[in-house]
Amino acid sequence: MRSFPCGRVHNDRKAIADIESLLSPFAIHSQGSSNQSVLRDFATDYIFIAGSERSPFEHDRDRILQSRQFRKLAGKTQMLTPAAASRFTTRTRLTHTLEVFQHATTIGRRLNLNLVAIEAIALGHDLGHTPFGHTGEAALRDLLKNQGGFHHAAHGVRTTEECAYAERVSLYERTTGLNLTAAVREGILRHGWFGDDRTFFQVYQQILVNGERGSFEAQAVKLADAVAYLNHDIADLRAIGRGDLVSPAAASAFIKRHSEQFDDPTEAQFRTLLCADEPTRTKILLRNIIDSTVDFLVDIVAKTCDKEPRIIYSQDVHAARDLLFLYFEEVVYPSLDAYEPSPSRKSVINTIYHYLCDLFSANTSSLPLHIKRCKEKLAAQESKKVFCKELVDKLVAPDFIALASADVLADLTDSAAMDLYDCIQGNTEDLARLSSQILETMPNEESWTKKQRDFNSSQHDYLIE
Repeated sequence: MRSFPCGRVHNDRKAIADIESLLSPFAIHSQGSSNQSVLRDFATDYIFIAGSERSPFEHDRDRILQSRQFRKLAGKTQMLTPAAASRFTTRTRLTHTLEVFQHATTIGRRLNLNLVAIEAIALGHDLGHTPFGHTGEAALRDLLKNQGGFHHAAHGVRTTEECAYAERVSLYERTTGLNLTAAVREGILRHGWFGDDRTFFQVYQQILVNGERGSFEAQAVKLADAVAYLNHDIADLRAIGRGDLVSPAAASAFIKRHSEQFDDPTEAQFRTLLCADEPTRTKILLRNIIDSTVDFLVDIVAKTCDKEPRIIYSQDVHAARDLLFLYFEEVVYPSLDAYEPSPSRKSVINTIYHYLCDLFSANTSSLPLHIKRCKEKLAAQESKKVFCKELVDKLVAPDFIALASADVLADLTDSAAMDLYDCIQGNTEDLARLSSQILETMPNEESWTKKQRDFNSSQHDYLIE
């Protein structure tokens, strides 16, 4: 740490610890050897970590940003396909992620939380999304029902733990994942809406280190996610000429159908949020989160309230937001069926999944390395974790062919999925070449060993130069 009369010009690890000491008492910290939030599955004591001044959460953020899965978000559906997004300048999964990053850091800065942890969670929160957005996710959930189902938030954790295949991380830490801290993986998991289904929380209970609701940083990202997609989905509907779906007349018809759920304050907030312009809606939601949470936490600290500390909305905005969710499910999303390309996205997912299952069944040596290691762990009785559920009293062997197929499929962009589908349907000579390229993203042990050897050699040559 170096300081001048005008202020500090360099922050080393000690300075970072000093800065974190000034954070909210509800924030998570990156310092402390017994801190569960910064625990990783594999040791990171190699030269690139030991000589770095970055905090653990900075390492996580940078690994996510440099990952293949993060780059692929640009080619994955948010509400409309990337092709439609390009035509109408609407959002992709990547631009959505950046807006979540913006809103979450705004909340975190005002509540004096750990901004670097928020950055990592926000940038990584949607890494587990399939091609074709929630339509693709629903199709894959049906295909994997015998394996416990599929959820993009849980698959995001699986991606960071097993499916990333980052050369540098793997070379030094013997993992095919990104080896992120527990707090960041927990934040990625908790951003999802699971309802009453606690299956995925049983699978990943070892990373649930910050109470029932998760860290404040994870809560900030979860709320920011909803702010982002409610806001930009409304804006995108207007951009494609479907402003009628979010018009005052459409709002009135919905309110009439659900009159028992609307009192006067809730109706006023609902109409404002649905019909306001984008900047106004963003300001209303973020300002309400910040002000309501500050008042709530002041009462807790003053011991005038014995509730669990958390980030909240005011009661009327919370009710209006929940009704907006219902409005989109009932009014908006069914109306987008006209934009469904042919063939249907569900048909594309089903076709590719069964093709990959046949491919791996015919040649089990091509199974990805992380699947092979999972099989070895189960054979050695070192782990009871299966893909989507864990039975404490009975070990259920997963279908490794199904899991490998799901992992490879979920990693595809929309365009890559369509290219592969077209080749499968046409049985063209490009099918073998394209399949080989796709499988190389999650290679088997032989291919990954060669990649590691080549990467290590290139690093050695670079250091010599």
